[in-house]
Amino acid sequence: MTNDIFYVFQHTRGSKLGVEYNNLLKNAFMALFSMII
Repeated sequence: MTNDIFYVFQHTRGSKLGVEYNNLLKNAFMALFSMII
C-alpha cells in the first residue's frame, strides 16, 4: 500500500526536488514503522 503512495509521489513530482521529498517521506515512514514494530 505504502509503495503505491510513493510511486504516485515520484510520478506526480518528476523533478529532482520531488524525489528528494519522496526520500524524506520514505525515511520518516520507515522510522515510524520500526518504532511501532
